[in-house]
Amino acid sequence: MENHRKNFILMVAVGMYPTSALYAFGGDALFKGNYTRLLVIVVLIVIILLLTRFVHQRRVGEATKKKNQQKLKGRETSHSLRPLLCFYS
Repeated sequence: MENHRKNFILMVAVGMYPTSALYAFGGDALFKGNYTRLLVIVVLIVIILLLTRFVHQRRVGEATKKKNQQKLKGRETSHSLRPLLCFYS
């Protein structure tokens, strides 16, 4: 159980660091009026959001593909008999 807690803390720290850093540097750039740094921060945030969306869509696509393959695997026997049943009907 202790190993699970260490992995969880590591995942949270790694996951939060990029967003926290962008938030801190973005606020600093905004208050100091450094619009070049602010523009870079905004571009990085957009890239992170697009990357998150891409990963999510890829996971959903893989799950859907796997689900469809399981459905087709279950229907293989009924599909193999269908032409014979149609011919003799």
